Amino acid sequence: MARVFLSHSSRDSAEAAALVRWLSEQQPGLAGDIFLDVDERAGIVQGTRWRDALRRALTRCEAVICLTSRDWHASTECVAEYLTAVYLGKRIFCARLEPTTDADKTREWQRCDLFGDGPIAEMRVEGRAEPVRFRIEGLRRLAAGLAEAGIGAENFIWPPPGEPQRSPYRGWQPFDPVDAAVYFGRDAQIAQGLERLRGMRSAGAESVFAVVGPSGAGKSSFLRAGLLPRLLREDRQFLVLDIVRPERHALSGIHGLGVAVHTARVRLGLATPALGEIKRGLLDDIDTVRTWLGQMREAAREQSPESDSAAPTVLLGVDQAEELFAADAGPEETISPDIDYLELCPGLPIDPETR
Repeated sequence: MARVFLSHSSRDSAEAAALVRWLSEQQPGLAGDIFLDVDERAGIVQGTRWRDALRRALTRCEAVICLTSRDWHASTECVAEYLTAVYLGKRIFCARLEPTTDADKTREWQRCDLFGDGPIAEMRVEGRAEPVRFRIEGLRRLAAGLAEAGIGAENFIWPPPGEPQRSPYRGWQPFDPVDAAVYFGRDAQIAQGLERLRGMRSAGAESVFAVVGPSGAGKSSFLRAGLLPRLLREDRQFLVLDIVRPERHALSGIHGLGVAVHTARVRLGLATPALGEIKRGLLDDIDTVRTWLGQMREAAREQSPESDSAAPTVLLGVDQAEELFAADAGPEETISPDIDYLELCPGLPIDPETR
């Protein structure tokens, strides 16, 4: 299975071949792992129905590169590949061969301009007299994005910065986000979870993603060391809050929602309000809390390299969510039957069927 699918116009085949060669040279692990329909190794085998082969490759891959140009935007097949990738929840990168208009449907995704000023890389491609020229900075941005998009544990650092003596064996404790580099064996489930979450953001119809399994199956580690470290890298699409552990004080506890909101605001450079004020707001001033969350989304959007894109979706992870419904859950779990805390997060769509 090719991990990366390259969508391109047939008129840009030389540029596509040059891009695959450059990426494979820079990241040898990608050699033969990028699906290009004209490639002899990773492309469509002779005699195969090409539409079916394209659909299978697009379904199985981890990431999609759209090599966009005027010809790409004019191609119904290319646009269909892009829309399918969005529907499937794939990680998408847009490598632009030329400027696009404000109506560019791919603008919400990371864009890497292979044209423009700056140092240029030249590559000769069989069947083309003139060399293909790419802007080096755009190539590097694309390569870095693909490296971060990797699902496997090998794409994370161990030991984590600042903890050179951290043990990879957590005993009875779950793995945490810093343990992503030593969390193995769940790549397929992680990929499925990420695709589902991206699809939820794109469709705007659901708001709850549940990790379900028997006790001891590793649900907490899957959330903490599997999904969250990878979602943190997708900061154009998701604003990830620290994990909430309800215990008996889901709003004001040391692992409660108040701390998660305050910590995220500090990371975004929003120094106020103080933690105590946020906790009080969660108890009795929901409209103000909604405003604070909206400010966080806007701050995250402005910090994106492409600040004209849509604001990210707020993502709140709740570990041991059954504690919200326990007999000794505490007063904060039933503070008001009229408050739906899911609706606090602007950009977090609510489906009445998922309440």
